[in-house]
Amino acid sequence: MEYVYAVPTALLPQPSPQLQPVTPELYEILSTRGTFLPRPEAEEDETHRQVIPYVLAKHQGKYLLMHRTRAGGDQRLHLKYSLGVGGHINPIDGATDPIQAGLARELEEEIEANVTSLDLLGLILLNDSPVSRVHVGLLYLAHCENAPLVRETEKLQGEMRTRHQIRDLYDALEGWSQLAFDAL
Repeated sequence: MEYVYAVPTALLPQPSPQLQPVTPELYEILSTRGTFLPRPEAEEDETHRQVIPYVLAKHQGKYLLMHRTRAGGDQRLHLKYSLGVGGHINPIDGATDPIQAGLARELEEEIEANVTSLDLLGLILLNDSPVSRVHVGLLYLAHCENAPLVRETEKLQGEMRTRHQIRDLYDALEGWSQLAFDAL
């Protein structure tokens, strides 16, 4: 069974439809006050939020835009567009900072890129759906030395697009990707 890292909802700020700042105190809570829960339990438990590092990849003024295929595991996301790569933090990531360890693993698993720097842009904390109410995202921007390539090509098709080109697909973006786009 998969276990995922989650923090008590009561320790987090109020949800907002906009990206929220991540103070050092909030980051400390997110990185040290969590526990690993069985994923099926965590998907239903609104007293905890699963922490998801969510990374936008940028190279020469363009962003990696991915189109999900029907081969992906989560049917709710089939055929949607995504700007972010990332996922759950698992016990295997168990480092002093599980967020950074999970972020590094997810980047390695999902894209091939030489990341030169990472900027923490903010917190994604929505309350608009049952899925949103059990997840919290940390939005990062990865500056890449090369154009990132998608590794899981059976699940995702990726290409580099300008912000203007992505704007034309705004309504087809996943919710978190819309919020991330608005923050760019």
